[in-house]
Amino acid sequence: MKTVAEVLAAKKQRIYTIEQTASVFDALETLAKENLGALLVTNKAAAVGIFSERDYARRIVLEGRDPQKTTVREVMTQPLIDIDQESSVEQALEVMRDRQIRHLAIISEKQEPVGLLSLLDLTSFILEIRDKTINDLEDYVSETWPF
Repeated sequence: MKTVAEVLAAKKQRIYTIEQTASVFDALETLAKENLGALLVTNKAAAVGIFSERDYARRIVLEGRDPQKTTVREVMTQPLIDIDQESSVEQALEVMRDRQIRHLAIISEKQEPVGLLSLLDLTSFILEIRDKTINDLEDYVSETWPF
């Protein structure tokens, strides 16, 4: 059973965070610059929420708020939904399904933020494993055929 830590290692992307007191505009700049869908929101070093494109659409655009005058804290998704990095990929997907979320914070044993995974990250990882398994089986069969 593959773990969330293995997905993070395969992802090879640093964790992107934004302080909760930053403006929504600053968060949007980071999302655009880094081609991300969400940021982990921190209060000093502690993870406290997630800010996503969905938060922007629902709580800024639809409510007619000014992204330069609104802080991330005012519109972020909270409470933070997280999972331990030693949890299985299946457990992570179950949490996302059950909570109807697209991004999941990964927290260390010391309760420190380790990463942020999207539904796309998890499904891509699963598909890569499936493709490797198929290739390995095809190689094995072609080497042993005919019996």
